[in-house]
Amino acid sequence: MAEYLSQKDGNVQIYIVSPNISDEIALLAQKKKFFLFRPDELPRHIIYDIVFALHSPVLSFLLGTSLKYKKIINVILSPFAELEKPAPFHRQLSLLVANSEETKQKLIETDKIPEHKIFVLPNFLPDNFIGKAAANPKLKRIAVISNHVPDELKLLPGFFKDTIVDFIGIEYAQKQVSPKLLSQYDLIISIGKTVQYSLGMCIPIYEYDKFGGCGYINLGNFNKEASQNFSGRATRRKLSAAEIADEIKNGYQKAVGERAALQKAAVRLFSIHNIDTLMSFISQLPDTPEINVGKQSYLPLWLVRFLSCFIPVKKARQNFRRKYRRRV
Repeated sequence: MAEYLSQKDGNVQIYIVSPNISDEIALLAQKKKFFLFRPDELPRHIIYDIVFALHSPVLSFLLGTSLKYKKIINVILSPFAELEKPAPFHRQLSLLVANSEETKQKLIETDKIPEHKIFVLPNFLPDNFIGKAAANPKLKRIAVISNHVPDELKLLPGFFKDTIVDFIGIEYAQKQVSPKLLSQYDLIISIGKTVQYSLGMCIPIYEYDKFGGCGYINLGNFNKEASQNFSGRATRRKLSAAEIADEIKNGYQKAVGERAALQKAAVRLFSIHNIDTLMSFISQLPDTPEINVGKQSYLPLWLVRFLSCFIPVKKARQNFRRKYRRRV
């Protein structure tokens, strides 16, 4: 979103929770002409036209440091993650943006947020992910892209003698998911945003991860899976490694045949240009009133939610390092 708005001549500034900004992120921001700010660097003199707040505890913290704004939009990226719960003062915000119909329904049913206050903007498909990868009649290379690979997928290489199975994610090779990376594979196994990317590139996608999944995304299950962000939660179907391997082998040719139709559906629903519709909608909304949270009001909550997400990631990295040391 930041890159797209910047290309539209927007002055985009990004506030990062961590005091440490990696060289990779810093270089990317410089290349894309973004401004990055650490917790103690937020400009006090700027009145932001729109604040897109991706994590409500961070928004609470920023409001306690005299953030100046016209409109605040709370973006909710999950129906259940602690960090993704709506701000306690959500009724005062201009709008909430949900990443799926599943998230929207959760906000309505659990948080009692009026439907007219919610705009659904699914994970979008950038233009550079729209293309046509060469269809390989034989399945030679598979990529499993996940930061939480279930055991049944870890066993998958043992069922493919003549097919390379690569794992990409926090426990394995950490790489940016790009068109160049995806185009190296005949099949992608993943969930979430990577599904949109694969569909846009006409690469068969097998939806499966920690929640299980439906298997191949096809014309019959596309809408149902899209409504739950291609997360695997629509079916929560669990299979053994052998069953997954059989499904992949037996369904590959059909998946190749549906690539073009699925790409067309994906572009229609997920094009990054849907951001223009959101921005037009926001322009018609009233400004967000002044919100006084107090300097310490939500700091403990912010810490709890942040650590609840950070600790599992830290443990995964530590486990990976231990495994690597044992091997060498």
